[in-house]
Amino acid sequence: MFLLSEIQKPDAILHSLYNPQTNVLTLARIHSIDYYKVDPQTGSKKRIVSIAMEHAIFAIAQYKLNSVGPATVVFCDNYGLYLVYKNQNSAYVVKELTRLSPLGQQFSVDSSPVIVVDPAEVPRYILLHCFQGLVHKIDIDPFVATEEVPKATKKPRLKSKVNTSAMAHVESVSIGSVVVSKMTMLKNTSVDIVAILYRDFNFNYSLRYWSVNSETHFLKLALQLGEFEEPPTGMLSPEQGGLFVVSSTKIFYFPGPKNTVYLSNEDIDYSVVVRNNVVTKDLTQTMPKDIVKESFVSLEAVDNSRIMVTSSSGSTYMLFYVMTSLSASITVKQLNYIELGKSTIPIANGLFHINKNVFFQASRTSRSVFFEVLPNKPHILVKSHIDSSPPLLDIVVDSEAIETFYSSHGGENGGELRKYSKPKREVNIIDSQRISSLPRRILYASESEIVTMNVDGSKDTFEWDGEELSKSTSSDIQIDKLLQYKSSSGYKICITEEAVLVNNRTKLRDEIVYGVVSDKGSYLVRNSKNELYLARQHSKPVKVAELESTVADLLDLSNSLVSVVADWKGKCYLIVSGNNLLVHDISSSFLGVNNEPQVIHSTILVKSGKENIVEMLVHLQSGITLAYEFNYKSGKIISGKEITSSKIPQQFVKSGDGSILLFSEQGAIGLRKDTRSQSWMAFEYSSKLTNLHDMLFLSSNTFAVLKGVNLEVYSVQSGFEGTDYAISSIFTTDACTRVLHFPEYNWIVSIYSGLRYYDYEGVKRYTYLKLIDSSKMRTLHKFHFKDNVNLEFVDLCRLPSDGEEDEEESVISFLALVNNNNDKPILEFHISSNKIRLVHGYSISGLKGSSELTSSSISILDEEESTFLISGNFVFVCQRTNDLGEVSWDYVRETLKMVPVHAVAQAIISNDEAVIGDAVNGLLNYNRTMADSKLKNIPLQYEHYLMSSVSAFSSYVITGDCIGNVSLLEGTNQVAAFNVGEQVNVVKSCARELSNNSKHFQQKFGGLRQLAYIGTVNGGIYKLSEVFENPEEPVLDQVATAEWAKTDWKMLVKNRDGTFLRKPAIDTVTVGQIQHFLELSIGSGTSRKSKKKADNGSKTKSKLSSIIYEAS
Repeated sequence: MFLLSEIQKPDAILHSLYNPQTNVLTLARIHSIDYYKVDPQTGSKKRIVSIAMEHAIFAIAQYKLNSVGPATVVFCDNYGLYLVYKNQNSAYVVKELTRLSPLGQQFSVDSSPVIVVDPAEVPRYILLHCFQGLVHKIDIDPFVATEEVPKATKKPRLKSKVNTSAMAHVESVSIGSVVVSKMTMLKNTSVDIVAILYRDFNFNYSLRYWSVNSETHFLKLALQLGEFEEPPTGMLSPEQGGLFVVSSTKIFYFPGPKNTVYLSNEDIDYSVVVRNNVVTKDLTQTMPKDIVKESFVSLEAVDNSRIMVTSSSGSTYMLFYVMTSLSASITVKQLNYIELGKSTIPIANGLFHINKNVFFQASRTSRSVFFEVLPNKPHILVKSHIDSSPPLLDIVVDSEAIETFYSSHGGENGGELRKYSKPKREVNIIDSQRISSLPRRILYASESEIVTMNVDGSKDTFEWDGEELSKSTSSDIQIDKLLQYKSSSGYKICITEEAVLVNNRTKLRDEIVYGVVSDKGSYLVRNSKNELYLARQHSKPVKVAELESTVADLLDLSNSLVSVVADWKGKCYLIVSGNNLLVHDISSSFLGVNNEPQVIHSTILVKSGKENIVEMLVHLQSGITLAYEFNYKSGKIISGKEITSSKIPQQFVKSGDGSILLFSEQGAIGLRKDTRSQSWMAFEYSSKLTNLHDMLFLSSNTFAVLKGVNLEVYSVQSGFEGTDYAISSIFTTDACTRVLHFPEYNWIVSIYSGLRYYDYEGVKRYTYLKLIDSSKMRTLHKFHFKDNVNLEFVDLCRLPSDGEEDEEESVISFLALVNNNNDKPILEFHISSNKIRLVHGYSISGLKGSSELTSSSISILDEEESTFLISGNFVFVCQRTNDLGEVSWDYVRETLKMVPVHAVAQAIISNDEAVIGDAVNGLLNYNRTMADSKLKNIPLQYEHYLMSSVSAFSSYVITGDCIGNVSLLEGTNQVAAFNVGEQVNVVKSCARELSNNSKHFQQKFGGLRQLAYIGTVNGGIYKLSEVFENPEEPVLDQVATAEWAKTDWKMLVKNRDGTFLRKPAIDTVTVGQIQHFLELSIGSGTSRKSKKKADNGSKTKSKLSSIIYEAS
C-alpha cells in the first residue's frame, strides 16, 4: 500500500477584490474564499474568515445584496454560479444561483472565465463568459438571501453550506466565433455598456461595445472598433467614461460609443496622437530602448487624473491624464507616466487603491503585498504581505539531512527558491574551557560539576554554576582508574577497574571491565571473566550471567532491575532481577537480511508506562536505530519500529528526565515520542553541534560537550515543536527553473531565466547560473555570459570526480546542458572559493546531424564508464574521457533513438536502461543495447494524458501528467495510481535509499519508506511513501475501501454533467482519508461494542495514528 501525505496544500491566490466601503479584501484561492479586514491607514490586515468551496474557483466578482449588503459572486469548475455573503445572523452562506450545462459547449481554453456585474445600486443581472462564443446573462432576484441560515461558527475556515432554494434565470447570447480576453462595464454612460476585448481565429485582437437593455437586459452590439497591432493586456474604464487599454508598447483611450475624442494643443508630447477617434500613446518613443517590453496587466484608478499600473514583471507605474468633456466631446490634455519601481509579480486586475498612497497588489507567483508610494526614491515601500503557493518548477532532496528538500517556484517573470526542513532544535553555547590534556571522554556530569577523563589518565574537574565554567582544584572524584561515577542525594557510586564503591564502602572487588549506573543508584558491572554482577545501591552484587558483553544499559523499576547487554557478535540478552532472576535471549529480534546477526553499537532502556513492558532503543553498527517494546517477564517482543538511519554509528545519551540524544562526530540527533501515536521520531539539532567526541546531559535543557581540547556547555532553546516544516526563501525577479544540490558543501547551483536587451536582437530571454549557500539561503555568486552571448541552460548534472582534485582546495565540477549551442552543447564548470568558473565548452564527437537536436535533460548513466544520457527530440548516450587532463566527449555509436514528440523528463533505471517521458506518447523504454531505432512504449493499465514528469527510485518509476494523475510502476506493473487534483509539474525521487537491512526491519515491523515528492501547478507539494504493514494485522485496506476523500484516476472523457470520468485509485490512500476514517469509523459508538471489537478498534486507531505521525 502507498500513502500520499500533503506537505503544502495548493493554495495559490487566483483572484482578488477590494471593497473600499467596508475595507474588506477578498482573495480567491483554489478551493476557498478568504476575507481580510484591512486598516487603510497602515496597510495591516487580519483574516476574518475563510470559506471552503467544494469545487475549484474559476472567477469572482463584487456584488451587493439588497437585504444584507456586500456579497461575492463565485463561478466554479462544476459550472455552478454561487453567492457568498454574511446574513443577518452574521453567518456566512454559500448560495447556488444556477449551474450551467456543458452539453454541446466548448469551454474557453485560451482564456479564463469572466464575470461582470450590473453597476446599478441594486444589481439586476450578472454577465458571465465561460463557453466559447457565448456570454450568459443571469437575471437574479435582489432579495435572494432573506431566508434563515445556520448560525456562524468561530472556526477560521468554514466549510461551505450550499443553499439552492432560489435559482436565477439564465439566457445565452452569441457573440460570434471569438475568444474573450477581458470584459468590463463602461462608466458614465446613459445605458449599460459592456466592453469586450477579444481575439478572433486569425489571432487579431479587437474591441466591441455591447449595450444592455435596461428592461430586458438583452445584449446588443453597439460599436465594433478596429484591430490592435499587438495583443492588449489590460483595460480600465475611468470615472469620466470611455476605456483605457494598454499593450506592451502603447496606451489607448477609447471614448464611449456616442463620444468623440480630441487632443489639446497644450502639454501633449509627440508620442500622443489621435486617429479614428482613438487616442494612442506610443511608449517606444519615450522608453529607453534597453528597457524590457512590459505587459501591463493590472490597472487601478487612483482619482480622476491618475491610474496605477503594474506590469507582469512587477514594475509599477503611475499614469497621469487630464481630460475635459463638453457635451459629447472629450478633450485629452495630458497623457504621461512615471516609473515607481518594483512591487510584486501581479495577477491580472489584482491592484487596488486602499487609501491615499497605500495600495495592494495580489500575486499568484510571489507574495501579495500592501505597499506605500513615497515621494522620494525608492518610491515603493512594502508594508505587509500575504503568502501564496506559486507553481512548482523543480524539487531536489537533501540526501544528508532529515526531511529536507529544496524547491523552485514561480513563473517566467519571477519566483522564489525555498528550503523546506524539519526545524532543528537550536542550541546556544553558554561557556567553554580548554582542557589541560587531550580528553578521552566525559567521566561525570551533574548540575554543578563536570569531570573529564584524559588520554594520559589524568582528570580535569570543572565547576558549573549555571552560567560559567571554572576549573576546580578540589573534587570528590580523586579515585584512580575510575570507569563510572554517579552522585545524587543519598548515594555516591564509584566503579573503578578494581572495585565498586558505594558511599566510599567497597561492595565488590574484582578486575572490572565496564559498569553502568542507573539514575536511582543501581549498577551493573562486568569483570574480565565476562561475569555480570547486578545490584541496587545498598545491596550486595549478585552474579546474574556470564556474557562477553560490550554494550549495556540498566533500568531501575519499582519491583525489578531490568538490564540489556549485547556483545560484538550480535548476541543480546534481557536480564531481569526481581523475585526471580530471568535471562531472556532476544538476539533474534535484531536479525537482519538472511537472518544475519546485527551488532548493537549502543542501547538504552526507557520506561513505557505499561505493566511489565519496557522500551528498548537500539542503534546498530550499520547505522539503523530501532525502537522495541518487550515484555520483560516473558522476554517476548511486543512491537518494533525503525526510527532513523545514519551513515556512521552513533552513541545514545539520556538525561534524568528522559531526554534522549544520538551523537557522532558529524552531529546530534534527538529522539522524542509522540504522546498520541506513541511513535518515536528523530529530529536534528543545530549545526553548531559538530565534531563531537563525547557529550552528557547536565539537566533536561543543558549538556556538556567535548569538542577537540575544549569542554563546552550548551543550552537548548525552548518552544521546539519539530513537526511542521520550516521554510526559508530567496525571492528573485527571474524564474528559477533547475536546482542542483551539493549537500556535503551546502551548495546549490540553480538555473535562472530572465529577460534582457540585446543589440540587433532586441529583448530576448536569457539564462544564467547562481551559486547559493543552502544552509543560510543566500546567494554566493552569479555566473552569466557577456552581453552579446545568449546561451540557454536547460539542465544541470553533477560530474563524478576524476580523482585529480587539488589537495589544497576542493574543486567540485558539474555540467550544464545548453540547448541553443549545438556546436558545444555541454559546458563544464568548477566551483571553488564560493564561485562558479567556466572550464570549457565541449562538442560531441561522432554525433551527426547535431544541428537538428533540441535537448532538455542530461543524467549520468554509468559513473564508472563516465557515460551520460541526453534527451530532447532525440535520446542518445555520450561518454566523457579524461586522458591526462585532455577531456573529450564522444557519441556512443548506435545509441541514438528518435523521441516521438519531445522528452519532458528522463529517469535512469540501470547503467544501460532509462525511461523517457514523452509529452504525448507517454512512457517509453530506452536501452542503449537495443538494435531497434524506435523507443518502445511501456503499456499502462491506466494511461496518462500529456505526461509532465518522470522519476525513478529503487525499483520504482514514478510518473505524473497534466491532469493530476500519478502512477507508480515496478517493472511494467502499475502498482499504484491516483490523482492529486491538478497538473503535476514535477516528481522528484527521494535521494536517500534505504539499506537492505533497513528495508528488512520496515517490512518486519511496519513503517514508511519515502519514495518521492510531487509538486503541482498551484503550489501543492505531496510526499509519496510506501507503507509496510504487518500482513497479519493490516489496517489500511479498511481505509482504502471507504467512500470518502477519493483520489481516483482522472480520464480525459467527460460525463454528461461535464465532470471527468474516473477510474478507482490503485493501492493508494491519503493522510486525509485516514484522518476521516479515524473521525467517523472509530471515534464513535465504541461503548456499544464488545470488548474484543473495542480493543481491535483501539489497536487500529493507534496504528493509523502512528502512520499519520510518521507521514508528517
